[in-house]
Amino acid sequence: MISMSNLKFKSNSIYLRNGIALIVLLMFLLFNANCLKANNLVLSQPVLAEENRTGKYAIIQFDISWENSWRVSTAPKNYDGVWFFLKFKSAADGKWHHIALNKIYFNTGSQADAAKLDIRSDGKGAFFYRATNGTGSFSSKKVKVRWDYGIDGISSKLSSVVKELKVFGIEMVYIPQGAFSLGSGGDEISHFLTAGENNPYLVNSEDAIVVGTNSGNLAYAAATNSGDCSGPVPAAFPKGYKPFWCMKYEMTQEQYVDFLNTLTRIQQSARVASNISTTNIVHRFVMCGSTSSSNRNGIRCDAVIPNTSDPIIFYCDLNKNGVPNEADDGQTIACNYVCWADAVAYADWACLRQMTELEFEKAARGIAPPVPNEFAWGNTTFAQAFDITNPQTVTEVSNTSNANCVYRSGIVGPMRVGNFARSGSNRYTSGASYYGILDLSGNLWELIVTIGNGTGRNFSGMMGDGILDDVGNANVEKWPGNDAIGSGFKGGGWNYSNSTGEDTRISDRYYAAWSYNGRGFVTGIRCVSNAE
Repeated sequence: MISMSNLKFKSNSIYLRNGIALIVLLMFLLFNANCLKANNLVLSQPVLAEENRTGKYAIIQFDISWENSWRVSTAPKNYDGVWFFLKFKSAADGKWHHIALNKIYFNTGSQADAAKLDIRSDGKGAFFYRATNGTGSFSSKKVKVRWDYGIDGISSKLSSVVKELKVFGIEMVYIPQGAFSLGSGGDEISHFLTAGENNPYLVNSEDAIVVGTNSGNLAYAAATNSGDCSGPVPAAFPKGYKPFWCMKYEMTQEQYVDFLNTLTRIQQSARVASNISTTNIVHRFVMCGSTSSSNRNGIRCDAVIPNTSDPIIFYCDLNKNGVPNEADDGQTIACNYVCWADAVAYADWACLRQMTELEFEKAARGIAPPVPNEFAWGNTTFAQAFDITNPQTVTEVSNTSNANCVYRSGIVGPMRVGNFARSGSNRYTSGASYYGILDLSGNLWELIVTIGNGTGRNFSGMMGDGILDDVGNANVEKWPGNDAIGSGFKGGGWNYSNSTGEDTRISDRYYAAWSYNGRGFVTGIRCVSNAE
């Protein structure tokens, strides 16, 4: 038995305060009247509870809980869950390494009858979710997984190898298998349709899709930013018919800080805008590359760094007083100023992948009949957020009556993820998709893999492996590269475009094949995972 005192691990509970009690039921969102508070995903400090030197494995134990949880057997017949993965800091090289989990051994702890824990077949992480119908808070103590550390090349006693151990968690939503429509039948720019019919195109399998103007094919208006209207879309390309998991919220600034703080100095340099290669960091607000926060991004480092080789410690400081991670430092605000290379690096590090533009329409519309020109919440009207109560905190909300979208609102930057989901909300007023995913329309543009060029169509949906290359880039086969060719944007952002909100419509494809790799103050990260 290995004790915490023997290993002297640092405390590392993770608090991802990302929303307000969301419950999906019958294509609507119902909310507890007394749940106007943060979502509070909490993963306790992991403990090495047992080590088997002969078998070269160890049992890792931790607690997990979150307040925004559901499982329903009626439409939309889905559930939420937490994707978790573990990394350790090596005493030998001082670097963070991904942990290989045994895909057979697991223990759901105190929720043995009510919870499921699915170790993904590659052992890179696991999904934890409800086993039976229910809504509200969900938790389990003493969840256990097995670390096959021999696979990770470790032969020595773990107490001499592991300097620090961390568990990371991301709330996600399960999207069931099923046919769905591409395009709404409206007038969105370059929208998908069935050639010869001008009706939405039905995706009813993962088979290859023929693209073109011949009757019955998938078609759209070719343009510089929307694609070449060529094909086919290969069978291997993820189309959204098969089940998959999607992040419930856009990635927060707190989550990006967690990511940065496990990288080497060289890797960190690639994933921020500022020059951080010196001991004096002029532009210490590193995502916007400025001496001060901009467009509500408060990720920063200290101005003076001890040396040029050790990793930098990043933190949130949106109130700009130099004190890390205070209550009003914007940890739960969606993280902007990210580029395509950042997005795929984060996905690779977290053992996830980027969403395709077909999966985006499935995640938003679900299996419901399309509504012409609809937004992610299923109708054609939206209400812009103009004012904020409790700004920069975990309870930040819009105080604009019935607001459900951050879009040309006068708020200079994104808002807290999921902020429209509150007491008394329904699907429309919370801005939620068919499956309960928040902020797919507005807040930040979603980076997606396009079918609008050959590089995008070559994407096969391979998952990240938790390991970046030495300079901090993703290195997964058939992913669009760091030049962003093969990528695009969906869903609209806080400062775009006109009063009708047309950029935020589900089927709008004006930028669906725009291969832009700049750090946009209106772009964010939302990843997905294949479901097994």
